[in-house]
Amino acid sequence: MSVEFQPTLESFRPTPALEEDTLPKLLRRNFVKHPDKDAMREKDTGIWVTYSWRDYYENVKYFCLGMIRLGLQRGDKVSIIGENKPEWFWAELAVHAAGGVVSGLFVDAGAQEIKYFLETVDARFAVAHDQEQVDKFLAVKDELPLLEKVVYWDPKGLWSYDDPILISFKAVQELGREYEQDHPNLFEESIDLGSGEDLAIISWTSGTTGLPKGTMLNHRYFVENVLDWSQLDGWYRKEYEYVSFVPPAWGTEQLAGITGGLLGGLVVNFPEEPETELSTLAKSWLRPPELRFPNEKSDAAGSYDPAQRAYVIDYKAAAQPEVIQFELAASESSPIVNPAFLINNWGTEDAVLEVNGSVIDHGS
Repeated sequence: MSVEFQPTLESFRPTPALEEDTLPKLLRRNFVKHPDKDAMREKDTGIWVTYSWRDYYENVKYFCLGMIRLGLQRGDKVSIIGENKPEWFWAELAVHAAGGVVSGLFVDAGAQEIKYFLETVDARFAVAHDQEQVDKFLAVKDELPLLEKVVYWDPKGLWSYDDPILISFKAVQELGREYEQDHPNLFEESIDLGSGEDLAIISWTSGTTGLPKGTMLNHRYFVENVLDWSQLDGWYRKEYEYVSFVPPAWGTEQLAGITGGLLGGLVVNFPEEPETELSTLAKSWLRPPELRFPNEKSDAAGSYDPAQRAYVIDYKAAAQPEVIQFELAASESSPIVNPAFLINNWGTEDAVLEVNGSVIDHGS
């Protein structure tokens, strides 16, 4: 009589629970272990800008100290609204490092909705992407007596604004650098005070059956869930590339993008605009020699093994006339290494793409 194997969580977990039980502690671990490795990339005016773990850590550190200088205290709520950009990640980790709680807002929220969200959590500070979002806060600031500062990271269109409630992201970081001179160990000490049980995020429901409700999630929720998920799904510390496009106000991006990058080793990539995510992925960084596929096979000829469901993909560009071949097992593919994705979305005009020895038309 055969007994069917029933996998358990422990049977898949290759490592024990981590010592780092908060997101800022994970950030510090990565900075200490590999400061010069790539942590994230942002496409800005058509050029990819890379940030190392050292860059990530220092941007968080000085924004954190600047916010503390402005009066941020442990337990304070900070609302963040904006597109997927490094500044959202930096601001969030900075708030966490100071012991604060982040309330993420969707970019399509109106001024009155923002008023409701800030009132509900007693937010003292807000971080906004650009002029569009800043205007919403300015429209209701007189109805929010607890709101002290609105920080913005994209200054375009805001140069003539002189409301004292406003301050730029870079100005806050400069305050942090000055504050560090008299408080040299404050940032690290503040990280050490954090606990996995500390509230990290207030994530809002859609409000389809009434007013949106805030779901309170602590640091342990993110650390333990992503530790289990990344190991069960096979991407734990594999340094896979990740494209950040899910709104950070949603729990999914908090798990995959923010915590996945910190804990799972994902390199987080930020498209220039939400509308250009797919073309950005295909044209800018998903190219040899940066392509990473399982079962790389340099001597492969175009072939297909039905038993293994494996494809061999040949890529040849004008700038790189040699053919680069990969064997890609469908059972191991992820969204960015799926043959259908490459066939339909490669988007490189000078490339020749072959699957199983057959040239694939870019338009197919």
